[in-house]
Amino acid sequence: MVAQRRGRVPNAICATTSIVLSLASVACGGGSKTPATAAPATPPSAPPADTAGASIDSSGGVITTPAGVSLEIPFGALDQATQISINSTTTAAPAGVAALGPVYQFEPSGTVLARPVKISLPVPAGESTAAIYWTALGTTSFESIGGTVSNGFITAEVGHFSQAVVGRATPTRTVVGVAQTTFISATTRETVPRDFGSATVEALVKDANGTLVPLAGAFGTGAAAGTFTIPNVPVGAYILHSGPVYLVTSSSSPDLGNQQGGRPATQRTPVTAKARLNISLTNLEAWDANDELEFFVTEENDWDFGTERFAELAPIPPGDTAHLLLFDLFGIDGGRASTIRSQGDRAFVAQLAKRTTPSGLTYQAMSRIAQLPPFDLVQGNPVASVSAAMVDVSATNTLSSIDYRGTQWEAVAGDGNPALTDTYASDTFFGVLAQPGSAEDGFYSNNADLLLVLGPTGDLVTGALNYGSPSTLGGNWGTIFDARKFKRLFPTKLPGTTGYAGALTSGLAAGAEWTTTLAAAEAAPVVPPVTIPLQITVAGKPFFGGDASGIGLTPTFAWSPPRVGQPAVYSLVVFELFATPDNLTSDRVAASIITPEQSFTLPAGILQSGSSYVFMLTAIAPTFPTATNLLATAPFRSGLNVASAGTLSSVFQP
Repeated sequence: MVAQRRGRVPNAICATTSIVLSLASVACGGGSKTPATAAPATPPSAPPADTAGASIDSSGGVITTPAGVSLEIPFGALDQATQISINSTTTAAPAGVAALGPVYQFEPSGTVLARPVKISLPVPAGESTAAIYWTALGTTSFESIGGTVSNGFITAEVGHFSQAVVGRATPTRTVVGVAQTTFISATTRETVPRDFGSATVEALVKDANGTLVPLAGAFGTGAAAGTFTIPNVPVGAYILHSGPVYLVTSSSSPDLGNQQGGRPATQRTPVTAKARLNISLTNLEAWDANDELEFFVTEENDWDFGTERFAELAPIPPGDTAHLLLFDLFGIDGGRASTIRSQGDRAFVAQLAKRTTPSGLTYQAMSRIAQLPPFDLVQGNPVASVSAAMVDVSATNTLSSIDYRGTQWEAVAGDGNPALTDTYASDTFFGVLAQPGSAEDGFYSNNADLLLVLGPTGDLVTGALNYGSPSTLGGNWGTIFDARKFKRLFPTKLPGTTGYAGALTSGLAAGAEWTTTLAAAEAAPVVPPVTIPLQITVAGKPFFGGDASGIGLTPTFAWSPPRVGQPAVYSLVVFELFATPDNLTSDRVAASIITPEQSFTLPAGILQSGSSYVFMLTAIAPTFPTATNLLATAPFRSGLNVASAGTLSSVFQP
């Protein structure tokens, strides 16, 4: 669930009573007649409106009416401040729905949210079962979305604003999910509907014989884009399937959305050939052999670490305070780059300088930074040239001390595949990262490194660590603490191939990671909050220990909980190995599965006869209540206070 780095890569009874009393006043009256000269009788008043509203932004919030109707909006559901309201109406209940309360209007109607929100409506005293009926986007048609009754209220999640009413429970419900991608940079935040192309969406449910059968759904179009609907799904757990994604859930409003760095893809141009930029830097801190440069453009999600390798004189001579970088955007290590535009893009080069604590611990801290002047960087010629003077990043912030239990991070691997190796020193680190957007977004993309302790070994107490403020970078940044211990697997090459291609050139990475707040890291020893699942099997065969065949096309994976931590969900990724035209072994993701259970049987169609596969199983655990909700409702989104630990399998064939 985390980005990879190069090499480290009110009382319900009151409302009901007011309605009853109003009706009673209409029925009451004496036997006398009203004198002809008397003033006309005043008609009875309608029950007072139950209403509430507030302006909510991306931080989220809760709105509650006097009668207790509530709307809980999580972080990231909205991109910008929006006036939200809840209003009771006098609208008649839809035909066929035995309403247990008034129809409520949630505004602005038709708004599709980046993440589902939680609604709670009162149910009459004595009612233990009910369902929320919610209007479909752009219609007045109410559909049952189920819900959970507790303490006089029924709660469900919805992915858009419209109308709701409480009615009788139904054995099936309509699943109305969201599929939105939120693109985030330091200066932009924009949610767009997910483009699934020709992918289908379906709910896989078991029939009377225990066989999985599909219930077909449809993706929304037009104003409903970024949503999907599956009718007649039985109440309870099912497997939501779309493309390579499988999600075991019981939600009536599942979330297939995620976050990505930069602007939406339609606003970016991928770099497919050389895109050269000569950067003349001055006012560097006197260069040390342990220093590094970092380049990033958050609007394009372009990022590079170890940028000093582009130096005209490599390595940069010790003591240098000015240097020329012969930079090629096509060769950066943050993944596929996008071209840089003078209009709206902000490019930075930062220097991470060697620092030493009084106890002798060496670390890196951002010491100088330069925002490059605007330029257009396109593919081919001409070469763009810019000059910039580095400015000081004042180390005004301090981590009081980190009690890092490296032996426990290293021990996590003991429950995993022993074939994984320590390949890159930078696969083990902890530090303070500046994340574009907000800390609540978690570690979703590349970032700016404010402080890094690379390759720590054993147990250590750091003492005070000084670092600069992300305000130096301009725009919106959140500060997070991240600790990671990864190892790499280089799977058995396919017969006839001579090496690796693509991501396999640096191996498949797995291990333990924790993204949290700086305060949490300072408050207690930094240990892995969760470890690797135990006793993992594939069709009854050990998960690792030697390549295996004969697992069949629909094997069952089973495992036991980890030694440490309480996972909310487990992630199972299926990597298919294939031979490239130039006889190299490469890989692609055949399936990505999220389940809260401790076993999963692959549905038909994922594994193919004659192919080879590697599997990765990861336990994912929350370390704060907000993360618990995130993993339950939006498991494909990164977030803060999330820990994970996983391992990779041997190579298997069906």
